[in-house]
Amino acid sequence: MSAGTAVFAHIKSSCKGVSEALSLACVDGAWLSSGPLHTGVHTFGRDGIFTVGNATAEIHPIVAEGISMAIQSAFLLSEQLNAWRARINPTFSNQVLESLRHNYEVAWRNNFSRRIRVAALFAHLFMRPLTSRIVTGGLERFPRLLTEGARWSGKAEPLLSF
Repeated sequence: MSAGTAVFAHIKSSCKGVSEALSLACVDGAWLSSGPLHTGVHTFGRDGIFTVGNATAEIHPIVAEGISMAIQSAFLLSEQLNAWRARINPTFSNQVLESLRHNYEVAWRNNFSRRIRVAALFAHLFMRPLTSRIVTGGLERFPRLLTEGARWSGKAEPLLSF
């Protein structure tokens, strides 16, 4: 049985709503894979094209932060663009676009760099059997560590404007 088939069967068996919603569905062809993860910062854009979400940076899925960071990074970029638009006579030039990109990058790094580092730490801990057992045991005994982990990563703090 493939990993995709096993995961799909598990989700359907453990979630009544999913099972009901997909009761008439069938898989059409082979399961597609997303390929290897390339976590970390990729690019903030160039030549007047800006990036958000996984195009900017990819965080390890173990911390379930991808969608949250995608939405928040779009917000940070929109703040930069709205501040530019609020000027008396806004004009686009390569210099303006580069300045917007730079300001967005600074805001992004201020908000997410710590989260990326903490996510990488947890991912590495959970990818090794021994440390995974130790951390899991610690979390079972002290569930508040999850909340503290969110605080350490900066997730529990409001976004910082530019």
